[in-house]
Amino acid sequence: MHQHAHTVTWDSEPPGASVENIPASSNSSRAVGFTVAGSYEYHCAIHAVMTASLLVQ
Repeated sequence: MHQHAHTVTWDSEPPGASVENIPASSNSSRAVGFTVAGSYEYHCAIHAVMTASLLVQ
């Protein structure tokens, strides 16, 4: 199975949030702590059509 590298590049965060981008990696995981409630939107810098958002309550 071929593994593709991906990134997490933040497009928008709530005021006061400061979450670091995650550089390219494949077949790995990373824990991220969110301390500011609100909507976060991000994309993969390698595959621009891969976008997502998450809601922290």
